[in-house]
Amino acid sequence: MHLAPHVGRVVGLDLTRPMLLKAAELSSLRGIGNLDLVQGNVYSLPFGDETFDIVTSRRAPHHFPDLLEAVRSMKRVIKRGGVTIIEDRSVPEDDFVDRTMNELDLLHDRSHVRDYRPSEWRSVMGEAGLIVEGLETFTRIWPLSSLTDTAAPEDKKEIERRVRSLDEAERKRMGVFEIEGALQIRHWFVLVKARRL
Repeated sequence: MHLAPHVGRVVGLDLTRPMLLKAAELSSLRGIGNLDLVQGNVYSLPFGDETFDIVTSRRAPHHFPDLLEAVRSMKRVIKRGGVTIIEDRSVPEDDFVDRTMNELDLLHDRSHVRDYRPSEWRSVMGEAGLIVEGLETFTRIWPLSSLTDTAAPEDKKEIERRVRSLDEAERKRMGVFEIEGALQIRHWFVLVKARRL
C-alpha cells in the first residue's frame, strides 16, 4: 500500500488468506486501486519469469525455512536490471546475541525460523545470483512486551525469565535496560537492496 502511489501496479502476495483479506479491507479503506492480491508461496511464486521491476519483502524472511530458495524464487520473477529490496529482523555478528535473540524470537512466535546476520544476507544474495548494491542495519529499542504480548503464557514467562537472568555484560550486549521498572530490549533490522543483472 505504501508503494502503490509511486508505481503503476503493485501485486501483494501472502501465504495465508486471512492476511490477504485484511490487506483487501485496508486497501479499500485507503482508496488504493492499483493493488492486486494473490495467495501463494514464496518458493513457487505464481508469476512468470522476469515479471516485475521490483520485488520487495518486509518482515517475512525470518519465517522462511529455506532463505536461499526463497531468494532464488524472487530472483526468477525480477526483470533483468530489476531489484529486490528486503527489510527484515536481523542480528549482529555476535554469537551470543545471535543465539539469544533467535531463541527469544522463537518463543515470541513459533513460526520464527531465523533472524539472519548481515554477512548471511550478503552470502545468500550472492549465491542466488544477485548483486548487493546496499545493505544497512538499524536498531530499535522496544519494551520487552513487544516480545511477550502475543506469546503463549508459558513462552511469555520463559522470555521474561531469560531476559531477567542475563548478567550485566550480557544485558549490555543485548541492549536490555529498565525504564520506570519496565524492561526494554534492542531489536536489530537489516535493509538489503540487490540487483539482477
